[in-house]
Amino acid sequence: MNSTATSRSAFPGPTSTPSVADQQPKPSSDSYFVDARKGEVNELRILLKTYGTEKSSSRRREIIKKVIAYMTLGIDVSPLFPSLLLLCETRDLVIKKMVYLYLTTYANKNEEMCVMCVNTLQKDCTNDDPMVRGLALRSLCSLRAASMREYVSDPLRRGLTDSNGYVRKTAVMGVLKAVDMGEPAEQFRERLVGMLEDDDLNVVTNVIRVLNEVDIRKGGMEVTRPVMMSLLNRLSRFNEFGLAEVLGLLARYTPQDKNEVYNIMNLLDPLLRTSNSGSVLATIKCFIHLTKGMPEVQTMVYSRVKPPMLTLVASGSPEIVHCLLHHVHHLCLAQPGCFDDAYRQLYVRHNEPTNVKHLKLKILPLLANESNAIDLVTELCEYVSDADVWLGRST
Repeated sequence: MNSTATSRSAFPGPTSTPSVADQQPKPSSDSYFVDARKGEVNELRILLKTYGTEKSSSRRREIIKKVIAYMTLGIDVSPLFPSLLLLCETRDLVIKKMVYLYLTTYANKNEEMCVMCVNTLQKDCTNDDPMVRGLALRSLCSLRAASMREYVSDPLRRGLTDSNGYVRKTAVMGVLKAVDMGEPAEQFRERLVGMLEDDDLNVVTNVIRVLNEVDIRKGGMEVTRPVMMSLLNRLSRFNEFGLAEVLGLLARYTPQDKNEVYNIMNLLDPLLRTSNSGSVLATIKCFIHLTKGMPEVQTMVYSRVKPPMLTLVASGSPEIVHCLLHHVHHLCLAQPGCFDDAYRQLYVRHNEPTNVKHLKLKILPLLANESNAIDLVTELCEYVSDADVWLGRST
């Protein structure tokens, strides 16, 4: 009797069989990319017919997301083009983005479809919402058919003078797409050069990229002193990507005299203390370029850039360290002796990747001199018994 009571207290409630609905797995984001079933286009067409009656914005998004997922899988959903074209009138920016992605994907494959969506995109280029204007302009410029040239020029010109920075930077990149379609670059050049003074530095960054690409046969955009000084005075406000573009221009700029060289180097010196390896390496490249023909100053430059390089080598990821060590190797060849006193910091560590070990082994002989030769030989003797056979033989 006691055993019966104990069993009942352990399982107080009756066991129930789970329903079919409970057994069905919950949909996840990956479920949109499962293998397609037969009649998938008809299924999507039926869903699109119910789109107008759906009051839930999330449910509407799910319908369009399913269309995009099928398109991503490689299923031809182009028969739904007219239905999707009508959905551009929505105020939901997420849906509009997905619809534009669908339209540009299929419009590029069919010129008739391309013409069908031009009016809609041109209309949205004048929308009150700057996000919609920028999105529509980007999508319009993505229609690479030759017949689109006449429809792209006017929206691009309006976009270049738009009051919103997002629209302007989108229009700048659109110029490059228009030039690729056959539009003459000269009709936009004057405006683009003027936009190097834009208050939005993301716009300035895009302008530099576009002008470099347009003038790629000339080696890039023309670098004048007023342009360079304007960019350098705003250097601290650029993000990492903008810095890379500005420093790339500076590496092609020739200062007028030594005083200008010193002024530019003083502006660049704080960049050596940043944690971004790309900015540090670009700054070092500019320092070496600016001091050409000034051997005494260049020797000081090599000494100045050594600490930040060693700091990055000690703290970076293996991929970044591999790249940095290649630069250290180049600096050791260009200026023998500049890293000799830091040889201990370049010793091979047991937990380093093989490619880093091999590169350090390539650098260490370049650091040898009378004062550290015994230490280096002693360290290299340890590598002979390393688990890496190639490393041992190379040592």
